[in-house]
Amino acid sequence: RLGKRMLGWIKAFYDDTKSGVIVGTDGAEYSFCMTDMLGIDFPTSNAVVEFEAVVGGESRQAKSVKIIRAQEPRPQYINLGNTRIRLSDIILYWTQADAQKNYRDRGFWKTSEYIGNTNTYHIYIRTSSDKEYDYKLVYTDEKEFLAACATLDRCLLVASL
Repeated sequence: RLGKRMLGWIKAFYDDTKSGVIVGTDGAEYSFCMTDMLGIDFPTSNAVVEFEAVVGGESRQAKSVKIIRAQEPRPQYINLGNTRIRLSDIILYWTQADAQKNYRDRGFWKTSEYIGNTNTYHIYIRTSSDKEYDYKLVYTDEKEFLAACATLDRCLLVASL
């Protein structure tokens, strides 16, 4: 049956058979062939792709495969202001009901509070299991805060593909 479009990365592409394997963000492997490719880009290992997941019985196939980004190294670190964090150290952790789910699932959460005459914005990041959080980044400019959240979210997504 047709599933939703999802992101993934090309685990392998075999030039002799013009077929390959994509690992989706759900962790499952999907087979595809050159005829399933959209556009003019040639599939290469580690390229980030978007595709339509087709599941039937034991078979998983990727259809309408579109290359989003050609092969490039995955980010290892993220710099947010004066804080440098290894992406692989960020773990899943938040259980507070007020933490926003989309950020909690990626290993960090954000909040804001009004202190004095200034609205401050916080990003909490946990990299160890023995602390509530290891990094607390504080912003007073909402645009900088939102840009930092978007950067962190994007880097964690790319690192997880």
